[in-house]
Amino acid sequence: MLVAAGILSTVGFAIATASPTIAIILGSLLGFALFVAVVVVSVQIGVQRLHDLGWSGWLYLLNLVPLVNSIFPLLLLVMPGNTGANQYGAPPPRNSTAVKVLASLWLAFIPLMLIIVVSLGMNGYLDQLETNVDSSYESSSITSDEDADQSVIVDEEDAQSADDAAEPVDSPEQ
Repeated sequence: MLVAAGILSTVGFAIATASPTIAIILGSLLGFALFVAVVVVSVQIGVQRLHDLGWSGWLYLLNLVPLVNSIFPLLLLVMPGNTGANQYGAPPPRNSTAVKVLASLWLAFIPLMLIIVVSLGMNGYLDQLETNVDSSYESSSITSDEDADQSVIVDEEDAQSADDAAEPVDSPEQ
């Protein structure tokens, strides 16, 4: 799954580089498809968990009720399932050692990926901040120098134009 996501993101970046309009359309369609897939899988897992508790799967719709949708998923996480069979079938088998090892690796993988993403994001943010500070410093110093140069030029032009504009005074003695 991670390999497929990596390949899709690489192709997406290539398309975005080539044509931003096509990338926006394809990105929107892909995002919508992923959203639908996540909703379907979430409903399936939620209904299975409700059946494990011996409750109807229709109770999953409680997630649509405000305030209840913040408490109900927590209840599903902490409530123990039925030890025996219920109206929805026998309880699922115990997890094997391989499943427990993979779950432990996944729990170690999530914080590791979070640390990597934050550190890469911070490096990019700091680089961008440094670039912005440098460019604003350069632009403000250039602007100040240009303003000073402009004022000197204007003053020189004013002095020259005043000399040029002065008319010779004709004396009555001539």
